[in-house]
Amino acid sequence: MDDIQKTVKIDFSTGTNSAPDTGICDCGGTFVFDTQRRIHICDKCKIIKRTVSKKQFQPGEIVADRYKILKLLAQGGMGYIYLCTSTGDSSVRYVLKTMNLPRLIAAQHQFDTEQRRIMREAKLLNALDHPNIVKVYDSWQDDSNTYIVMEYINGSNLAQVKRVGEYEFDEATVLQIMYQIADALQYAWESQRILHRDIKP
Repeated sequence: MDDIQKTVKIDFSTGTNSAPDTGICDCGGTFVFDTQRRIHICDKCKIIKRTVSKKQFQPGEIVADRYKILKLLAQGGMGYIYLCTSTGDSSVRYVLKTMNLPRLIAAQHQFDTEQRRIMREAKLLNALDHPNIVKVYDSWQDDSNTYIVMEYINGSNLAQVKRVGEYEFDEATVLQIMYQIADALQYAWESQRILHRDIKP
């Protein structure tokens, strides 16, 4: 029970949906995601709406002159998640999340607006300090990617914990977990007016 209390953490850095999205083209067609070419293309007029970078860092690579990649942890529809250390202190491990914003070829201003929004959110998240919220330490961007450096949580998520039967999810345990989540959500709202918008059962 105490272990669960210590490891329940909410990640507020996932405001941008990682799943490839769709939309309606001016011609009336629907944009669909071509997984082989990594592009969003209209199923009617075949115009390309979005492109996604394939850039992936390798172990040992130095990013932004201050983070050393240790290994790839996960890959999503919009980027990669790495385990890394600081070049100044290799004893502390972090998570580096790269997010490639799908570029609106015909609307550069929309791309720029989205980048500014994510950077604004990252700065707000940096101000959060709560035991049940994953800490954001650093953020920056280049022409196509946004980078967020976060606290590394060496553990399992609740779905994995339940699957291996490590704990009995009785009413008392569930209430303790929900209390921690609710406390973190309330803190984020009261301190920075932040809503997670992606909390699932």
